[in-house]
Amino acid sequence: FIIGGDCLDKGPSDLALLRAVRRLIETGADYTLLAGNHDVRLLMGLRAMGRHGDPTTEHLFVRMGPKVVPLLKEVHDAFEGEHPSSNAVPDEAECRRRLYPSPRWFDAFPRAARGRVSEPMVERELVRMRHKVETFGEVCAAAGLTMRQVYAAASRCQRLFLAEDGEFAWFFHDMQLMRRHGSFLFVHAG
Repeated sequence: FIIGGDCLDKGPSDLALLRAVRRLIETGADYTLLAGNHDVRLLMGLRAMGRHGDPTTEHLFVRMGPKVVPLLKEVHDAFEGEHPSSNAVPDEAECRRRLYPSPRWFDAFPRAARGRVSEPMVERELVRMRHKVETFGEVCAAAGLTMRQVYAAASRCQRLFLAEDGEFAWFFHDMQLMRRHGSFLFVHAG
């Protein structure tokens, strides 16, 4: 089996899909899990969450944009009763501060990216990020999520996907960029 990537792409049943893939793996099936751009974007966003100070990465959580909201909603709904007490989740303003790039990001990013990517690419990223910063909260609210719920669900995702004992820790660990089979080379097309 070659799973083509983007297992985490706009829901609505990302966790169910991953659990089905895990059951397939447990049968001993010969499989390759290709890294999709949406999967890698989630990995980068979860790792960057709350880590301000590096303008090349601090924007990556909100950079995921609306495509990650169905996963956050699914995680919120699936684990709602298991979230830490409301005292453990910061207030709305602090959750927003931890998830969004810092106010200085729009000035710091072009300087940090200079020499790494072209000026037009930097400008495109700034335009994209202005839009995502303006709309991410609205998209979350439309899905029925407050910023505190988004933060709690994202924190749960960090434990599910990044913690060594997380239910889906295998997912990023098993991903590969390509699979060669005879004269064929399989890669994710995104």
